[in-house]
Amino acid sequence: MIGGRVPAIVATEARHRLRAVGNSGGQAVALAIGGLFGVVFALGVAAGAFFAGELVADGSIADPLAPLGRTVGFAVLFPAALTAIRTAQGAAGPTCPDHVLLAARHREVVAGTLGVEWLVQSTMLGVAGLVAGVAFAAGAGSPASAVLVAVAVAALLSAGVAVGLAVGLGVRLAIARSRLLARFKTAVGVAVLLAYLAVAASGDQARVFAPAANALAATPVGWIADLALLAVAPGASVLRAGGALLAASGTVLAAGGAASWLADRLWYETPVDPHGTDTDTDTGRTGSGSGMQPVPGVARQTGFVARKALLRAVRSPIRLLYVVYPLFALAGPLSNALGGGSVPGAAVPGVALYLAWAAGAAFTLNPLGDETPVLPTTLVAPITGGRFVRGLWVAASGIGVPVALAAVAVIGVAVGLPPVDLVLVVALAAGLTALAPGLALGVGAAFPRTEPARVTRSRRAVVPSLFAFALYSLPLFVLSAPAVALSVGPGRATVASLAGVPAPLLGGAGVAGRRRLRIESGDRRPGVADGRK
Repeated sequence: MIGGRVPAIVATEARHRLRAVGNSGGQAVALAIGGLFGVVFALGVAAGAFFAGELVADGSIADPLAPLGRTVGFAVLFPAALTAIRTAQGAAGPTCPDHVLLAARHREVVAGTLGVEWLVQSTMLGVAGLVAGVAFAAGAGSPASAVLVAVAVAALLSAGVAVGLAVGLGVRLAIARSRLLARFKTAVGVAVLLAYLAVAASGDQARVFAPAANALAATPVGWIADLALLAVAPGASVLRAGGALLAASGTVLAAGGAASWLADRLWYETPVDPHGTDTDTDTGRTGSGSGMQPVPGVARQTGFVARKALLRAVRSPIRLLYVVYPLFALAGPLSNALGGGSVPGAAVPGVALYLAWAAGAAFTLNPLGDETPVLPTTLVAPITGGRFVRGLWVAASGIGVPVALAAVAVIGVAVGLPPVDLVLVVALAAGLTALAPGLALGVGAAFPRTEPARVTRSRRAVVPSLFAFALYSLPLFVLSAPAVALSVGPGRATVASLAGVPAPLLGGAGVAGRRRLRIESGDRRPGVADGRK
């Protein structure tokens, strides 16, 4: 049975988290801004709940239980998803697990974690629920509804937090037991985060989560709607309201038991080594490959720098999460365009420009900051600055150019670009992606950043500074604007009408200019100078 240490664990963990927020100025500011938005959200919820109470009281809504039942399904999913994400990221566990587990049993620690997470979710969601309950009771003229709604909100939060904690611990245990999952956990986490942000940016959250919410509404958990409307809705059943409390209590007990079982196997056993390999196999592979050229066609030292940059990106993709941030702003317009059945051809040069920007930002915008853990070793290593820079340039262009060519060619064919436009856009993608890392290198070397920044709720990484982003992005966009405008027919027609010249002449001049630029700058391409001693 759970002992009397649970209240002490809850109080201690709550103090730890409040102290952590107080010590982090940025997090405190973010919470303050979130609190302001929360007040606005609560006021909006209160206004809607007040009018809903009036409509239910005067009978304008014939069957209020059905829509509220679906809302209950969403209300369970939201705290469950938040708690699962926090637990999987390690933000929902004890601050000092080794010390806490020496003083208390794991069941007590799990119960204490449930209590802390319930407080966290109550602060974010429970307050809005209580305000809505009071407003609904005022609109319906039923003081008892305020108490019933408060009990319903507490039941929803309890069930959601318990289920989320069990799911999060299950994810962590799977990672701790599977070498494959442990090796690619960051990549999987980034993919899940990107999928969620894409759904959030597109505005289709309700449609995506509606099946799960409807399924929950069909279970006894959906009877919480009867509990909330028991005093005002004629169709509400006392038996279903009681069954809802029993279902919520059973869910908490079952999920809490599962969380305790999972925590016992997670906290007391050593996790797998994600990079552990057989000694003979690893030694043979290393020995056989130690004399090979790391990257074909470039000098050995330059190739090693490029290989290190690529391995760093593969092993820690979370640090490159900022590269995809611009896509979230485009998710809504893109989904609307796809929903309309067509994508404008003028968007293809935008894709080429974004891919070029991403190639430079990912590998070369913070060359010194990326070396922060091993910067002293890098500075004293027998490698020249030129080869170090060219190695990063090779890594960025070696990955960026093929990706840009393939993506732009496929998208251009899919949207039906004319052959001339397709050739020009593909040439634009190749040229910009090959040259953008050079601009990023100059900006990043002049304005490095070596301090880690928060990239997710529980992960920090060294990323380029906002000033470097701006100083790199603005010149790239401005200098590439003429080529972007001339790469598609509508842009050439507009410029031709303004300049008074034939549009085909502008297209041919653009191709010739890009070709001449490549010929004149050929001796300065990354990797070519490596062949000269």
